Amino acid sequence: MSTRRVARRTRSERGTSLLEAMITVTMLAAAMATMMAAFTSLTRAVHHNEQRSDAERSMNLSLDTVLRDLRAAEGVMKPTSTHTAASELIVRVPTDSGTASTVRFGLTDDDRSFVRQELDENNKIIAQRVIVASVIDARESVFRYFTSGGTEMQAGTIDAETIQKCTVRVRITLRAPIENGESISSSTDVAFRNVRPEQVVCP
Repeated sequence: MSTRRVARRTRSERGTSLLEAMITVTMLAAAMATMMAAFTSLTRAVHHNEQRSDAERSMNLSLDTVLRDLRAAEGVMKPTSTHTAASELIVRVPTDSGTASTVRFGLTDDDRSFVRQELDENNKIIAQRVIVASVIDARESVFRYFTSGGTEMQAGTIDAETIQKCTVRVRITLRAPIENGESISSSTDVAFRNVRPEQVVCP
């Protein structure tokens, strides 16, 4: 066997060099880092979607409790003033004893929570339950009032007595914060089953 043939075989059988091994390890590490980043991003997205879904479900359940009262209500009562009509709704709700109680749905004094309040004959709060603990953009209309013809009565421009007599449908819109500065919004309409508009001129 010649010396040239032995040298050629030795070079082909000497294996992987250190440089080649380092390149391979580096490429594998980069691939693993990319996979981990993608997995982390996916996990965060799934967590965010789950949290948003839970918050929306909680908001809808909270509004359901409001809708049950409003659908049974005898009608809309006169708001405290035309300017508070956008942030409060006062109704008479039948009780199990056959009487009716005055119930106010609206924002707390600091505009941070949406609550259900039972009022006495002097409009003093005798019971309160928090419906949505934290709301945002409370300066925007929470309640919007509509006549039987579908005309919206703008709170602040329509007097309180007209709102009381002409409202047959109310739209409720609430926004609540979630993580990362985002928010969720829920809006629903309710028509008052027991309302029979009086013979008054409505907008």
